Amino acid sequence: MVLDGLQFANGLAAAADESFLVVAETGTRRLTRYRLTGPGAGRNEPFAENLPGMPDNLWRGAPDGPDRAALAGPRVPAPELLHRGTPALRRAAARVAVRAPFRPTGTIAVLAFDEGRVVHHLARRHSGYRMVTSVCEADGHLVLGSLREPGAAVCEPPVPK
Repeated sequence: MVLDGLQFANGLAAAADESFLVVAETGTRRLTRYRLTGPGAGRNEPFAENLPGMPDNLWRGAPDGPDRAALAGPRVPAPELLHRGTPALRRAAARVAVRAPFRPTGTIAVLAFDEGRVVHHLARRHSGYRMVTSVCEADGHLVLGSLREPGAAVCEPPVPK
């Protein structure tokens, strides 16, 4: 095992120079950097923390482009308390959750990072498209995927901050 203690690792992207990997942790709303080369090789550290939603898949296009993270859903206080609980509590909650009816919110979000700093944040509330679980860029547009929707959504990327 290379990296222990991750909470629902749900996305992976390599740095442009392949010196590190970034892992999306849905359960903790953070991105973790695992260094592959250099002085910190074999160590992990926060890449981005306290995200405004639950990161799902990661994507990096051009070598000089940003890392993008799809946020599958916004922060929800009750589940956040459970995520901070013990592993036994999280397992028990997961067993209950898989039997509960689930309807994702109409909030979509995508973050773009440059070395862990947010450079733009696309967010739409009350969207007809729900639960964005993937993002990529094609011909200057963002293409969003979802586990809950029958197709993809295409939109303009936000202007960098």
